[in-house]
Amino acid sequence: MEPAIEEDGQSPVNTEVDPAEVIEEDLTSLMQRVQEQEQIAAENHDKFLRTLADFDNYRRRTRQEMEDASRYANQKLITDLLPVLDNFERALQHSEGNGGGEAVREGVLLIHKQLYDTLAKHGIEPIDAVGKPFDPQYHEAIMRVEPGPGQKPGTVAEELRKGYTLHGRVLRASLVKVAGE
Repeated sequence: MEPAIEEDGQSPVNTEVDPAEVIEEDLTSLMQRVQEQEQIAAENHDKFLRTLADFDNYRRRTRQEMEDASRYANQKLITDLLPVLDNFERALQHSEGNGGGEAVREGVLLIHKQLYDTLAKHGIEPIDAVGKPFDPQYHEAIMRVEPGPGQKPGTVAEELRKGYTLHGRVLRASLVKVAGE
């Protein structure tokens, strides 16, 4: 028997399909989809790890900023108190020459010590300047003078205004005269 010819002149399509070919095509398609999904999952996992690391860095940075803000919150108040301390030091220097003001001197000494202790409790430390090498981070030079006996050039010869640090950070540089060459 001859295959029937359709009206358009072509032979009919073979409707029999090999099941092994269909399974192999489905398996190949599924394997390809699994690979794509694994790639997407790996990319998402990488993004997740990066986001987690970014968040940890953000949390650490925020914590540090909060600690710094807390630590230096009183900086303005303390800066405003420093001229008072300067005036106490000047009063002490001038009272040394006057014989009748010993009681006043003792009172000013007590106030001076109390103020220093209060500032130290809050992290204020004086900068030790005289005899030290000039350091522009800690000292502000206003003049150069001839070195005295035993002084090396480039060292602080005299301190005109005391400098201070707040928890190791310069709050106000020392105003100094520097021994020149």
